[in-house]
Amino acid sequence: MNDRLALAIVRRLLLELGAPLGPEVDGALVGPLECWMHEPREDLGGSTPLRALASSEGVDQVRKTLRMISPASEYQRVQLNEEHG
Repeated sequence: MNDRLALAIVRRLLLELGAPLGPEVDGALVGPLECWMHEPREDLGGSTPLRALASSEGVDQVRKTLRMISPASEYQRVQLNEEHG
């Protein structure tokens, strides 16, 4: 999978999770999200998000990872707890 397609998928997943997204690159050649996609993660079995997205279950694996680390997901959990508890 090429970097641009993977970046588009990750940005879409973040938007689905309710994360506010601004421009990825602010005068830099590589933005923080693109750097994150190339870093091995324990929750992806030591694979990078880019490599994980190339597998058949990759989108679900990366979605699960983003759900765990996304500030928007944390905000949504707090909102749900306040509404139901």
